[in-house]
Amino acid sequence: MPPDIRSWWEVPSIAHFCSLFRTAFGLTDFEIEDLEDALLLDGSKEDSYNRFLADLHASLLKGLFTGNKDINADNFEPYLSEVLKIRWQDELGKPNPLSESPYRQLTTQQKVEILHDLCDFRLDVGDVPDLLKGLDADSLRVEPLGTDASGNVYWYFYGTRLYKETPEENSEKKGPQWMLVCSTATEWEELAESFKKSKNRDEKMLYQTLSEDFVPEITKMIDTKVSTVYSHYLFV
Repeated sequence: MPPDIRSWWEVPSIAHFCSLFRTAFGLTDFEIEDLEDALLLDGSKEDSYNRFLADLHASLLKGLFTGNKDINADNFEPYLSEVLKIRWQDELGKPNPLSESPYRQLTTQQKVEILHDLCDFRLDVGDVPDLLKGLDADSLRVEPLGTDASGNVYWYFYGTRLYKETPEENSEKKGPQWMLVCSTATEWEELAESFKKSKNRDEKMLYQTLSEDFVPEITKMIDTKVSTVYSHYLFV
């Protein structure tokens, strides 16, 4: 059974990073579903998904090797292994999985962890301040939309998805737990409606935020996405 990567907070974090810094870092434009499919199918016979991840890694790695623009989807693994040796093995005492196995044989969890850290490493490079000069500082921060009466925290990164973080004290598992709670217009509307009559202060504020600031815009975004997909199939 494939892992439920939609419950991993690192995946929307990676997708948000790539969306936010796409132009600055020369990254491919993609939907979060593309990333999830690629992570789950990589190593199978789906060559297009393998290429997607390879291109993404190569684009991020180019920024870590000054003057070396020859990194591409076909040769990125040695460069990635070198980065992991320094940043994981040497600095943190953490094993470099690429020293024992090729990228395609890594687990989905390992691939997600590597890609998430690679995004962080890219922000450590000295060219970042100049590349990000035109970005609004507020757009660089991800803050929760609000909390419910049970202490669950709701997070929006970008796109049409909303995630819920259940704090460790409310969870049967170790550490905070994440889950995808909204990805369709109906789910957004139903979640907002569930807080409409609440007398809890936090939930009243959450209802206002969802119903006024997000549901109308998310609905438009979903309609646009559906129209785009429909048009694509009409002309294929």
